Amino acid sequence: MLHSGTPPPNQHAFASLIDALSKSNRLGDAARALELMCDAGIHPDVVTFTALIRGFCKNRMVERAWEIFQEMIKSNRCQPDCFLYGVLIDGYCKELRMDRALELLREMRVERRIQPDVVIYNSIVDGLCRSNRFLEAWKFLDETMVRQGCSPTVVTYTSLIRGACKAKKMKLAMTIWNAMLERKIQPTIVSYSVIIDGLSKAGRVYDAYRVVREMETLGCELNVVIYTTLIDGLCKSGFLDDAYALYRIMKRSGAFPNQRTYATLIDTFCRNDRTETALGLFDHIRDYCPLDVAMYTAVVSGLCRERRLDDARALFREMRLAGVSADTHAYNVLLHGAFRSGRSEEAFRILEELGDDPGCVANLLTYNTVIAGCCLESGMVLFYEMRQRGIAPDFATYSALIDRLLGSGEIRRAFDLCEEMLASGLSPPSGVLGRVVARLCWSRRGDLAAKLIEMAMAVDDTASFSLPWDDEDGAAQDEDSQREELGSIKDGAMQEEPVP
Repeated sequence: MLHSGTPPPNQHAFASLIDALSKSNRLGDAARALELMCDAGIHPDVVTFTALIRGFCKNRMVERAWEIFQEMIKSNRCQPDCFLYGVLIDGYCKELRMDRALELLREMRVERRIQPDVVIYNSIVDGLCRSNRFLEAWKFLDETMVRQGCSPTVVTYTSLIRGACKAKKMKLAMTIWNAMLERKIQPTIVSYSVIIDGLSKAGRVYDAYRVVREMETLGCELNVVIYTTLIDGLCKSGFLDDAYALYRIMKRSGAFPNQRTYATLIDTFCRNDRTETALGLFDHIRDYCPLDVAMYTAVVSGLCRERRLDDARALFREMRLAGVSADTHAYNVLLHGAFRSGRSEEAFRILEELGDDPGCVANLLTYNTVIAGCCLESGMVLFYEMRQRGIAPDFATYSALIDRLLGSGEIRRAFDLCEEMLASGLSPPSGVLGRVVARLCWSRRGDLAAKLIEMAMAVDDTASFSLPWDDEDGAAQDEDSQREELGSIKDGAMQEEPVP
């Protein structure tokens, strides 16, 4: 309620209030203010509507923004302008609803005769690229944007380059990059980051270096993002020493490595059996770079690969004491390391710790790791337990158990498990099925062998089978001869009297 003598709010006061509320993400209050404004007989202008619509679009509530837009049109007191259409189109593009965005673009151009500006065209190009519609974006640039007399900017080209990189069309990405340079359009640091990242991920690290040299020639400084992108590309291409050398250059240049830089280097060194180098980096950054579970797990994995289980366990305990919560992946790495080191009792202790950790739940990989490493009967217990917990076994689960059963001479149980696997729709690896079929035949159970073959062909009629016997020349059988052999098994099974 207004105090006596206080003048009623005017259009400017309401517009300022709605704008401030929208920018503060108090969209409900902003919408109520618009209602009060209309109830007071004050007509909002297009700027006021735009402020509220922009607030909803910014918060990914584009349908609510569209409703307000429709209310504005129906009121017939103000008409949308280019800026308002741009806000709404960008909102749909951000949600990757490109058909709706293109429909609005057509409406503004054809029905309302409003000429879109470069910002709107850039939103469309970027949205199409992010929606994996790169070729459509490229066509839109040529057939719509340029034909309408709107020149592409560095933002346009950067979106197209990002889209080409995402579509793994690196040759086209470089063509667009060169076209941008030929038009004398100066790349931004974002443009450089996009093309360097794309080239690095495509394994074209030295092409990425060439772009970096061009960048330095133009006086642009490399930032931590570009350095880290190059280091990541070198690591993925196997150039570990070059990656480490670039890391040292990065430090000397004053670009301070971040968590991602260190995580990339540490993980790569551990995966390539250079755990001591990774440990050196790990110890170096303890005091000034936040260590997360991924970094700890990478080093734990490296130690486990070298069968240094006690060191891995000590680092795992240190992680917990440092307040970093373990995840299931970290436990799985330790489990694999314990079995790799031949310490199955320690593995089961780790499994118990996982079960006691409220933040972790055993997953398929957990069960597969333990089943592959433990004895047959323990494996079968875990097999039934995982299914009770709703975790469906996969190829690795069944294969490990079937091989254990065959090794123990329990051919019928192996058949039952193989049959169950096929009934669930899983097609077993050819070697596993071939071993079961062969053992059944050697045990004079051609009837069961034939049944497995029929079930396997029903699941995958292109399946091939690796049988553990050779042809009469001593050479491994080809696929056609295997199928002929399998056919003879099936035919023989029809005449064979089953052996109990």
